[in-house]
Amino acid sequence: MTLERKIQVGFGLALAIVLVVGAAALRSTTATVESAGWVAQTLQVRADLEAAFADVIDAETGVRGYVITGDSAYLAPYDSARATLGPRLTRLGTLIADNPVQQHRLDSLQTLIPIRFERLQRTIGVRRTRGTVAAGLAVMSGEGKVLTDRLRGLIARMEDEEGRLLARRSAALAARTREVRIAVAGGTLLTLGLAVVASVLVGREQARRRHAEEALRPTQARLEHVVASSTVVIYGNEVTGSSFSPNWVSENVTRLTGYDVAAAMDPAWWLEHLHPDDRARVLAEVPALFSQDRLTTEYRFRHADGSYRWVRDECRLLRDASGTPREVVGAWMDITEHQRAQQVLRESEERHRLLFERNPLPAWVFDLETLKFLAVNEAAVSSYGYSREEFLAMTIDDIRPQEDVAALRAAVARTVAGGGAAGGIWRHRKKDGTVIEVEVTAHPLAYGGRRAELVLAQDITERQRAEQALRASEERFRALAASANDAIVSADSHGHITYFNPGAERLFGYAATDVTGQPLTLLMPERFRDAHRAGLARYLATGEAHVVGKTVELAGRAKDGREFPLELSLASWKQGSDVGFTGILRDITERVRAAEALRASEERFRLLVGNVRDYAIYMLDPTGHVVSWNRGAEQIKGYAAEEIIGQHVSRFYAPEDAAAGKPAAALEAAAAAGRYEEENWRVRKDGSRFWANVVMTAVRDERGKLLGFAKVTRDLSERRRAEAEIRARTAQLEAANKELEAFSYSVSHDLRAPLRSIDGFSQALQEDYTARLDEEGRSHLRRVRAATQRMAHLIDDLLHLARVSRAELKSAPVDLSALAQGVVAELRQGEPRRAVEFVCADKAQVRGDPALLRVVLENLLGNAWKFTTQRRPARIEFGVSQQDGATAYFVRDNGAGFDIAYADKLFGAFQRLHSAKEFEGTGIGLATVQRIIHRHGGRVWAESAVDQGATFYFTV
Repeated sequence: MTLERKIQVGFGLALAIVLVVGAAALRSTTATVESAGWVAQTLQVRADLEAAFADVIDAETGVRGYVITGDSAYLAPYDSARATLGPRLTRLGTLIADNPVQQHRLDSLQTLIPIRFERLQRTIGVRRTRGTVAAGLAVMSGEGKVLTDRLRGLIARMEDEEGRLLARRSAALAARTREVRIAVAGGTLLTLGLAVVASVLVGREQARRRHAEEALRPTQARLEHVVASSTVVIYGNEVTGSSFSPNWVSENVTRLTGYDVAAAMDPAWWLEHLHPDDRARVLAEVPALFSQDRLTTEYRFRHADGSYRWVRDECRLLRDASGTPREVVGAWMDITEHQRAQQVLRESEERHRLLFERNPLPAWVFDLETLKFLAVNEAAVSSYGYSREEFLAMTIDDIRPQEDVAALRAAVARTVAGGGAAGGIWRHRKKDGTVIEVEVTAHPLAYGGRRAELVLAQDITERQRAEQALRASEERFRALAASANDAIVSADSHGHITYFNPGAERLFGYAATDVTGQPLTLLMPERFRDAHRAGLARYLATGEAHVVGKTVELAGRAKDGREFPLELSLASWKQGSDVGFTGILRDITERVRAAEALRASEERFRLLVGNVRDYAIYMLDPTGHVVSWNRGAEQIKGYAAEEIIGQHVSRFYAPEDAAAGKPAAALEAAAAAGRYEEENWRVRKDGSRFWANVVMTAVRDERGKLLGFAKVTRDLSERRRAEAEIRARTAQLEAANKELEAFSYSVSHDLRAPLRSIDGFSQALQEDYTARLDEEGRSHLRRVRAATQRMAHLIDDLLHLARVSRAELKSAPVDLSALAQGVVAELRQGEPRRAVEFVCADKAQVRGDPALLRVVLENLLGNAWKFTTQRRPARIEFGVSQQDGATAYFVRDNGAGFDIAYADKLFGAFQRLHSAKEFEGTGIGLATVQRIIHRHGGRVWAESAVDQGATFYFTV
């Protein structure tokens, strides 16, 4: 037989063997695919059960967040769970339709979950209608925990059942796989026999092939080297019908997955390591590979260390000449870092979006080419009156007065040409037509691939008006001062003259150019100059004024040495940090000479009645008719003197009171008792009413004859409204504070249980599994434990603050000196090696709650002790001083100190001016101190400078 004939016979025999082996393998493979399907179904059931329970837990967490904060954003997991649980449970019913036991458990699960969500909905309703405390009590009732525990137990039993099914079905799959391997091995042995026979016949062909292989070997070596060093894993899967079995994979699979090649060749390895949340999606995409001959997908794959890595899987389907699928070849690429970068980018974009949306100033982005609005924030919508949709349909021309559009376009053109953003002061027009002045800050940026500009607009209309009014006021002052007959003199904080008007030149005889820059003492007699300098220094140092803000009579000294009496009205003003003074002076020589005898009594009467504007002071005759009327009466009641004199007092009463005879009764009561006082409604000229305090006094001569009545009326409307508002606000604040304190106390207790669980399990993990973790894992675990312990300290401090706020105040004599010495003694016992000098004032006695005042000193002295750890020597002092006329107690140290600019943050809860690495603490101590001192009716404040120690004062 010829070589070709022998080869044909050999191929015929081989084909027969292959057919036999193939039939056996097909039968086994069909069973294998069926078993693999059952395994995948079991894995899907377990994944759906885990996801369903996770949805319930997420919903509970979201509702708790909403109960605590009141922010509806926390309800997003709750809403999502409600939307996804129904379809998920339906899918579970389909998957376990063949298992009556699991169906029965699923029926129980479908009953319990709606009950749990109905309880959650009820909690949300309680939070919305009855507030935080009621909702917190509903959460603490324990009903939800019982339901959750029942759900957890039921799901655990279902997962155990599925685990048993998975083990049984995996065993069946392995048995089928062994059968396939046995069939293939038998066929292989027969084929090898044929190969031995064929090898003799094709010896010559082998020689030629060997030569060809030697030529290809360097190329193959280079290819293998490239594959081994690549970060991309190359694999191949043999296709049998609709099933796949791995037939090769590159050695660098270990670098990507942590598993060796042998593990990767296990048929179930790839499916078992898919993330449960990705498994259904990826399997659903497989048919696209057969229809399009290619597939690119991304999923999470479990690494040998237990972590999940993101993988991009790109594969192609290879077909034979008849179009039958034969093999899938593909590549895996680790894209975990890419996914993380995408997540960081999304978070960054969200932060910038929130910064834009929540900016209190109107802000928008517009296209530099079309000038159309691309985005606007809520402040712009609120300030300008346009809706967001209206804004996005407009251009920036539409919010400008027509006459400003040309200048705007020119500015934008300069920006486009590279001349900088078009900021500055512009006029804008609101939707209602109002034109406002705005100060614009603009920044160029790229938005959606287009050149754009971000604009912040601050309304400065009122500021512009105020500045214009100030300029007009200054101009009026200059005109008035130049034309006034009185002398107007201004001086700086050093007492040097800065302004001297023509009236002053006439009064003192000096030219303005002669006295500008000279001391004010030039204008006063020698005997008054020292007192003037002392008064100026006192005012600048303490703000205590004897003359400023008043009208006084003084003696002046003219250029020729003549002294004369003058009247001075002095006011102070500030320009930046500088203090200035302006006085109006009038020569009262003639007035003093003409009215020296009557001046005192007339001035007292004028000040008492004529210039009083807050009181209506007027006289009535014995019958109740008005006989005199002051400015205060005109201002309060609205009548001019000529309108009201001669009218009866009943005109000021409310119609119902006048009809009831109250005016006559008041006159009778005042006449009988000498004085009558009441608070009631009175009526102005325009008919409006006001709440008034009225005092009526009978005026009699020396013989007791009634001459009339003196009546004083004060408008108490504003005070009455303010008192009512204060009472209402006080009641609201007290109720809110009680509710908040109760709620914070309750929440702090609730936080302890999960925190103890976290700490306990992390401790167990650290003690029992340390050897299984790498250094990074152990570091993460240590950070978890440190964080839980810090949280525990914060909760303890928060509970302590709540107890301080709610504790009953027990008043008794307290020796603060003894308390301070006791606290420092305890601090010394805790750190016996520290050398700290402690100075304590003797017998600082107060009255208050001894336990709470000890807490004050423990916090203040504890802080001093802590912040002097880096001082050699360290010094702490407890003392007593007088502050603004009151006795104050203080704790002073020479420690680290702080920037006094941040003093307003000291007494806020969790506020710290030093990092935890420098000095430990939670930031609750000073908030506790302030709460206790305020409960004692005192106040607390601090003085300090960086690296110069600190002093904390408090009064009781």
